[in-house]
Amino acid sequence: MSDSRTASVTAGTPAGRAGTPHEVAWIVSDRAAYPHGAEVAVDGGITATKLF
Repeated sequence: MSDSRTASVTAGTPAGRAGTPHEVAWIVSDRAAYPHGAEVAVDGGITATKLF
C-alpha cells in the first residue's frame, strides 16, 4: 500500500497511523498465551469509537 493510501485509511483512526509489526506481534507471541478464544481488533481503535 502506498504511503498516501495508508495515510488516507488510517487518518480516521484514534491512533492516526498504521501499526508497526512490532506493536501487533505480541498477539502471536508467548506473552499472549492467556487470552484463549479472544477476538482482538488490530485497527488503531476504530472499532472502539464507531457505532455500527
